[in-house]
Order: sequence, then structure tokens, then C-alpha cells
Amino acid sequence: MNIHSSQSLQRTFPYLYVLLCIVVIAYFDLSGRVDYATKSSLKIGLFGILPFFLLRRPKVNEMLKVNRSTKKILYVGIGMILVIVLGYFITKRFISYDLVIASLENRLNVTLDNFLFVSLYIVLVNSGLEEFFFRHFIPLQLRIPSKWTNRLVSSLLFAIYHVAILYGMFEVWVVLLMIVGLWIVGVFFSLLNQSGKGFLNSYLFHACANIGINLVGLLLFLGY
Repeated sequence: MNIHSSQSLQRTFPYLYVLLCIVVIAYFDLSGRVDYATKSSLKIGLFGILPFFLLRRPKVNEMLKVNRSTKKILYVGIGMILVIVLGYFITKRFISYDLVIASLENRLNVTLDNFLFVSLYIVLVNSGLEEFFFRHFIPLQLRIPSKWTNRLVSSLLFAIYHVAILYGMFEVWVVLLMIVGLWIVGVFFSLLNQSGKGFLNSYLFHACANIGINLVGLLLFLGY
């Protein structure tokens, strides 16, 4: 392999790798052929373990370092939990949530019986995996000189990744709005990490957002 081909492969690798991750996880999300624990183990490998070793000398203490913004972001994140739950009660007049439970049970293999386990995984592990992958690993691998272009591209990949999860839960127009919203959220998460080299700030805020979403899921399972 010549130098030009090697450099070309290095530039395209992050895109190929994230495409592979999206396709594999989307397949299991849409097919419902494996239980949640198996799919989660696969995701830990694709989003966490492999990217961690692909980084050159990753420093965990820097990736999860507390900075001057961390405490404020945590407080705002707690407020976000209330906003999400309140938003559910407001939007249930306009959005049909009937498909959500059916999709969770039949396609994602999430039931009231395993809801606690799934919720803990989503908040503590999944939030960190996604922030490490989309806000740390991918931006470093893209090597785009413009910070904003890098931020927009990695956030777009973050939004596209969620298409398979949201598919079938809501009407098409709602899913499209959510994808645009996730793109914007991805950019916002990236901005939260500006004061440090890691992704702790966005991880904490993402975890808080997932707590709110999980509470909405619990309300749906309980019929509220």
C-alpha cells in the first residue's frame, strides 16, 4: 500500500467505522432478534473498547476530568429532567405515544420486568459510551481543521445513529423533528466540553437527559 492510499484510508476510517457501528446496531434495533443485554454488550465493544484501543495513548483522567463548568452543568442537567417530564405531559395532547411501548417490547425487547436494569444501563453506561464515541473518539479521528465543521459532522452522525431507535415509535414527522433536534443537541453537548479536553460535562448532561426520558418511559409503562 503506497503512502497516498494509506493516508486516504486514515481519513476515511472514522466514517467507515461509524457507518459499520450504525448498521450493526440498527440491524439489532430493527430486527429485535437479540435481547437487550446481548445488544448492549456488542455496543460496549463497538462504541467503547475498540475505539479506546484505537486512540493513541488515551488518558482516562483527562477524558473524565472535572473542570470549572462541571458543577453548573450538573445543576442544569437536573433541571432538564423536570423539563423533559413536563414536556411529556404537554406534548401527549399532540403526539401519539401509543407506539412507544409496543416498539420497546416487540422490537427492542424492553419490558417493565427489565426496565430498571435497562434504565441503569442507559444512564450510567450508554450515556458515557455515546459521549466518548461521538464527542471524543470521532472528532479526534476526523481531524477537520475547523472546529465547527468537526462539531457539525460528528453531531450529524450522532443524530443519524438514533434513526433506527426512533423508527416505529412515532409518526414520521415526529421522527424527522427529533433527528433535527438530536443534531442540535449533539452540537450543544459538544459545546459543553469546550472548557476541558474530555467529555465529562456532556456525559453528565446526557445522563440527566436520559433519566428524564426513562421517567417518561416508566410513566408510559404504567399507563400515565
